Amino acid sequence: PDPIEVRVVHGGLDYARYPLIVSHYQHEPLAGAGKRVDEKLHGQLARVLELRLFVGAAMTAHYLRPNSHSAAEPPYRGALVIGLGSIGELTPGS
Repeated sequence: PDPIEVRVVHGGLDYARYPLIVSHYQHEPLAGAGKRVDEKLHGQLARVLELRLFVGAAMTAHYLRPNSHSAAEPPYRGALVIGLGSIGELTPGS
């Protein structure tokens, strides 16, 4: 497969030019960047968690497509949510 380029930058989520990568712990409420992504994508992450289409299990991921947005909002490119498993399950070795 073709390589991809990943960069880590400090900045506001609202102005991302590319899809974001955020993480989510299994069985935990939305918080931080995941909550902001959910807000910007009009509740998509909360819905997939509620419907158990994605639960945050380790080694899983779910892509959230960008929604249509008003012309006043900056374009939002969607997000890839990475499952981290239960709190304490993720270790430096894994």
